[in-house]
Amino acid sequence: MKKILLLALVCATVAFGCGSPLEKSMEKLKQSALAYDEATQALEKANKAPEKSRGMFMAEVEKYKEQAIKLGKEAIALDPTNLSAYFNTAVMMQAIAKPTKTQFADLDLFMEAIELYEKGLAAMPPPPYTTDSLKNFYTKFNNSLSICYRDLSDLYATEKFADKDINKSLDYAKKSAEHAERVKDYLAVNAATASFKYAGLLHKYKRWNEAVPAFEKALELHKFAYERTDNPDVVANLRDIGLFYAESVQKQAEANGVKMKSLGKDDKGNEIKVPDLDAATIDKVLNVYQESLKIDPHNWDLYAAMFQFAYDYGKEKIVLDLLKNAVEQKKDDARGYEVLGTLLENMGKKAEAAPYIKKYKELSGKK
Repeated sequence: MKKILLLALVCATVAFGCGSPLEKSMEKLKQSALAYDEATQALEKANKAPEKSRGMFMAEVEKYKEQAIKLGKEAIALDPTNLSAYFNTAVMMQAIAKPTKTQFADLDLFMEAIELYEKGLAAMPPPPYTTDSLKNFYTKFNNSLSICYRDLSDLYATEKFADKDINKSLDYAKKSAEHAERVKDYLAVNAATASFKYAGLLHKYKRWNEAVPAFEKALELHKFAYERTDNPDVVANLRDIGLFYAESVQKQAEANGVKMKSLGKDDKGNEIKVPDLDAATIDKVLNVYQESLKIDPHNWDLYAAMFQFAYDYGKEKIVLDLLKNAVEQKKDDARGYEVLGTLLENMGKKAEAAPYIKKYKELSGKK
């Protein structure tokens, strides 16, 4: 817990008194925030105290946390239309529920926080909104729900977590992505990254039929975010979106009984096989890569990932032409020459690769 949370809670309140239900509710909410601050201060003392006296401070921490939550619930009861009461109380619950070095996550409290966020949303009129206040609450409720579900997804996917449950992890990751997408107009990067996280989990757990459309959605939201921000997080996932999407398409086809074709043998004499995809599917995968490159045309790792798929299906010229054009446009980037030269070398085109490798060495200062 941090003192900054108290500031957020207090700043969210309005003038309060002892008259109307809203005024009484806001007064109770202020008391809740103060109790939470007491819990924070007691925790700081506990962390600094000798081990033998730490228990006394931890008892205070628990006492004040219980008070803060109780007072927050009372604030809601006094005025069920008070959106600040729902949000601030749920924020406290969410913060308290998170695991620490000394205690496990409080799953019941996580679910209570989610319930309050949902009740807060239900107390609002449906979008679109004409006031900044309602827009802000709608954004905060959905963003906090996305974070709650993300944290739960992470917990249920952890090997050390006693109740590890892959299905719950995936379900919560999906809900996290859905809530983030609801407010993509305000938090575009969050929507993109939450969508990618969900798709990545589907890939990790070999849910190929679900992973394929999930990566398509992730790319769509990355494109949406790119149009609105220059945040580097928007392009950070592009290589993996293409790479994991291509693999998901191949694994999906393999699981559905598509005929396999041989690409020869590796260095150890093992046969290399890939699904014999039809032309439309191959083009669909390459299009995902190309759409990603429109966002970040000088993402050299993206070209390398695209090349492997294209090479397996005899489409490597498409990638080489795109890569040569990108290198030509960014002549001072050593990495581009390195990737292009290396790919040509791996194809056995050493003479064609030589000038690119030479240029790479000149720009990078390597011998």
